[in-house]
Amino acid sequence: MRVALFFDGKNFYENLERSYSGRHHLNYGTLAHWLVDRVGGGRLTGAHYYTGIPDHLDPDSPEYLQLRGLIRFLDSLEYVEGFFVYRFPRVRRMHRCVSCGVSSAYTEEKEVDTTMVADMIRLAADDAFDVLILASGDADHAPAVEAVRAMGKVVYLASWGDEAMSPRLRRAAFGHIDLLNECPKEILGNRM
Repeated sequence: MRVALFFDGKNFYENLERSYSGRHHLNYGTLAHWLVDRVGGGRLTGAHYYTGIPDHLDPDSPEYLQLRGLIRFLDSLEYVEGFFVYRFPRVRRMHRCVSCGVSSAYTEEKEVDTTMVADMIRLAADDAFDVLILASGDADHAPAVEAVRAMGKVVYLASWGDEAMSPRLRRAAFGHIDLLNECPKEILGNRM
């Protein structure tokens, strides 16, 4: 069976960080092959990693080092066999609290979920895989999972526990791979 992986990068990484408090060094290539084996697959057709990045890095920004690390990580992930990285703009927004007047800045990803959904459905329609593994717990992906299943494909979810898993998404999928309890320790490469 041919297996395609789809990573909702921000969702996947934030839940990994929450689960291991930064004490990990995940080997994505080994994880991809383990996931293919886990679902009884024979071949990885592609591991698609989607995430948002800022248009430019401001060295004076408090999150500069973290964002520079993200870009280095994405650059290195592109060299892992079978991985395809899709980068989308993060738009900087400001919010002002009406009651207290305090302003705060935040960033918002644009086009990540919609592009992921379009690619999952397009590749399923092109018969590019038999099994799809979605590494996300985001409810926004439930309609895509339902559409892919309607095309005769099997869909598994992979997440770091059930805490961040949308019930609607879980109901839409064939099965769930709980990485928190199933992922072999050597794939995590714990840093203590």
